[in-house]
Amino acid sequence: WKFDTKNQAPNNLLGTIKSLDDLGVISLNCTENANVRIHNEDLHCQWGLISRQGWAVVDDASGNQFGWDQNDWWQSPNVDQVDLYFFGHGLNYKQALFDYQLVGGKTAMVPRHAHGIWWTRWYDFDAYGVEQIVQDYKQRSIPLDVFVLEKKNGGTYTFDKRLFEVPKETMDYLKYKGLATSGNLHDDNGIAPYEVTYEKVCQYLGINPANKQLIKFNITNRDYALALEDITLKNLEDEGMNFFWIDWQQGGKEGGCLGEKQNPTIWLNKLRATDANRRNRGPRSLVLGRWGGLGNHRYQTGFSGDVQQVDWTNLAFQPYFTLTAANVLYSYWSHDIVGSQSHDNELHTRWIQWGAMSGVFRTHDRGMSAGGCN
Repeated sequence: WKFDTKNQAPNNLLGTIKSLDDLGVISLNCTENANVRIHNEDLHCQWGLISRQGWAVVDDASGNQFGWDQNDWWQSPNVDQVDLYFFGHGLNYKQALFDYQLVGGKTAMVPRHAHGIWWTRWYDFDAYGVEQIVQDYKQRSIPLDVFVLEKKNGGTYTFDKRLFEVPKETMDYLKYKGLATSGNLHDDNGIAPYEVTYEKVCQYLGINPANKQLIKFNITNRDYALALEDITLKNLEDEGMNFFWIDWQQGGKEGGCLGEKQNPTIWLNKLRATDANRRNRGPRSLVLGRWGGLGNHRYQTGFSGDVQQVDWTNLAFQPYFTLTAANVLYSYWSHDIVGSQSHDNELHTRWIQWGAMSGVFRTHDRGMSAGGCN
């Protein structure tokens, strides 16, 4: 190796990218995919920490890398011109990954239910519909461990009373059945006047609630972030929600971020995965979200997004994509286990088999079975 902040070993074993949203098979070589942008954001591509050449380099002085203050919050960008981590472990790959976690942190142990069967569907179910699905699984002797609620008309932090008249009753029912519960969130929507916690958030932030103004998503503002976590989401947790699936917050500069390594993806993942620890209470945390860059392994479970096409080619790519992510300690990718739009039953069966071999088995329907999303 010769000193260079840009080049990697020619035989780098590769790492991972933000997600597979709107992508088919794509190179995981960070030079080759450097100009690819999805949802107005780069791919956060990270080279592997290992290579057949015996070395790899991480440049921590580029891409808006931030230090932390005493409150574990963004303080200021890294202004060093050079800040390299050199992994010269030869072919001792396990040692390279072990040494990285000494500085990058360990992956927190996930709750037991994370390794079970997840149910998700992009559809507006009501309380009765939820109970019917749980009973359907039981009647067929199919195991079920996690039930995820997802609204077809977009994310909100408030239950629709037309569908769930008494939300806690549904949450209590799912708990009684031994299920963990999660909700799909679109944080980029901000906190709207119709949210049940709107007035409390306004009071915390010093905003006049009578103006009924949208409180815009601003994840770089600590007051906003803590109001979101400790008032709005805490309300859902008190009703029985165990953890959250962070979905629509796309855009590397959304929420006041500068982009690249300071992006809303990794910061929301951090908040949701560490809320219980910060509050000094609660069981083991879990979060489901896209990859936000090197260090995201601390926040466990990745959502690989909406692949461009459900076909054999993309199915063949997913195991490779999942395995290379282990080269940056990111080993828990959760993929949509979906049916085929072409009604290819064997493809559907093989996708389910792949899910059974994945770190997370999460069945999903994107609404295709209920018609288009016009």
